[in-house]
Amino acid sequence: YWNNFLNTITLGKYFKETQTVTISASDSNSGIDKVSGYQYYLTDTEKSFGYIQALASSEWNTGSSFDINPNHSYIIYAKITDRAGNTSFISSEKIVLDDVGSTITELITPSGSNLGSERATAPVTADEAGMYYYLVTDTSAGYTAIEVKHSQSGSGTLEAATSKDIIMTGIMSFTDYYLYVITQESPGNLSAVSSTSFK
Repeated sequence: YWNNFLNTITLGKYFKETQTVTISASDSNSGIDKVSGYQYYLTDTEKSFGYIQALASSEWNTGSSFDINPNHSYIIYAKITDRAGNTSFISSEKIVLDDVGSTITELITPSGSNLGSERATAPVTADEAGMYYYLVTDTSAGYTAIEVKHSQSGSGTLEAATSKDIIMTGIMSFTDYYLYVITQESPGNLSAVSSTSFK
């Protein structure tokens, strides 16, 4: 939770599912206004305190509870007004809701100079930063993303749109191998399985 106005917004929370946001406050003097005591403003970019103070009343939503939905990023600004007309402002860090996995945009099959007697390298690229997991096996099978992660031969980190070498050791020459790769970004979504074969 947040309880003040943040002058610098950082990336604070990742979620996969719809989240319910609740604004609450107390005022021991006049109490919170029952009609417009809780208002909120949603944006995906950082705003200054002066900008938020100057927002027209029509730009504020009224309510103390509301949902935010996947595949958007949010910064929540809340305006709290007591019955005497005094106002306070609070804000959240940036919240990202994402229920779609990243996409592996390229998986290059090891061949020729990529192969050594006990080592193979397969460059992989994805559209989002995160983790990659790979499984090397001599069996051609329809592995799911969860199976690849749980049975992995290895893992590493990826930067978005940047090729990363998957280095496999213990590779035997003239043997058929199957490589299965998935990625996982910060909210925890798994990509579809990309695969290739080599010998």
